Amino acid sequence: MKAPDHWWPEPGRPRGFGTLLKQALLFPASYVYGRAVLQRMALPGKPPVIPVVCIGNFVAGGAGKTPTALAVYDVLADLGLTPAFVTRGYGGALATSSFRVDAARHRSDEVGDEPLLLAQKGETFVGPDRLTSINSAAELGATCVLFDDGFQNPAIDKNLSIIVVDAAMGVGNGLTHPGGPLRAPLKGQMHHADMIVIIGKGEAAHPVVRLAARAGKPILAAELAMHIPEALRGKPLFAYSGIGHPIKFFSALKRQGLDVAKERGFADHHPYSQEDARELLGIARERGAMLVTTEKDAMRLRGRTGALGELREASTVIGADLTFEDPAYLKSLLGDAIRQWRRDMSLVEFD
Repeated sequence: MKAPDHWWPEPGRPRGFGTLLKQALLFPASYVYGRAVLQRMALPGKPPVIPVVCIGNFVAGGAGKTPTALAVYDVLADLGLTPAFVTRGYGGALATSSFRVDAARHRSDEVGDEPLLLAQKGETFVGPDRLTSINSAAELGATCVLFDDGFQNPAIDKNLSIIVVDAAMGVGNGLTHPGGPLRAPLKGQMHHADMIVIIGKGEAAHPVVRLAARAGKPILAAELAMHIPEALRGKPLFAYSGIGHPIKFFSALKRQGLDVAKERGFADHHPYSQEDARELLGIARERGAMLVTTEKDAMRLRGRTGALGELREASTVIGADLTFEDPAYLKSLLGDAIRQWRRDMSLVEFD
């Protein structure tokens, strides 16, 4: 789905009467929904056979979980661990049972776009039963797992929950779904978080930072560095994307000094059709513009034929790496969590 506009108001712009009315009418549903999620989050989870580090967010939509998971993977590997990714596999037709993703064989419509991206880094398992996925990862030699999302899911005990917040987006209007993007009231979710990662620059995340500081949660700053091919500079670009907030991708390109002549945003995880591809290719030809998109979008074009295959060949994929301002501090926190799990192991009985 595409997030309603009133979820993400422009900074400094007063909310109109129509927006306030929508929020007032949705308040009862938001209250009930948020309370139900917090009650569910408080339920005890099953103990995993290996440590679990969860990369989550407070809101629905993109905040940078996947690039954070990829960066944390490297830190865990540097600690001498063998990480594996575990995720639900949103949008994947095969993700009805737990299995290992084959990056060379599977397509996004089978396993989801994010699992394909993760599988290029390390072993990745998808499916509705995360415990089964964890056990499968352990059997193949993983010594810890990384959840991409799943913070609000209480089924599995997490050893460390790292919450990602976009500095420019924050938590939107600060309201709970369906009135806003929050998956549950912020203060209640903060209770279950162990660490907050603020990505980028901006003032929208200040309320989260203040609440995290009062709660004594570690706060880390991070930046996404885009890889811009020199061939794109000085050329008109047609940027398209179906991620949580496409505008973030378009704005980042412009900050790099690129000439974004045309933009086209789709809903998160949008399954590109042959018609979409023909339309995008046609507009690019008319404008004399080069097509550019994100790595996540490119995963949805892999292995496709017809216009979709042509779109993939015609598109320049813009990658990005997440870097932490204080990687040594993150490494220390992750190491402490793993050591605590090892100390607790003697207290845990497994079926």
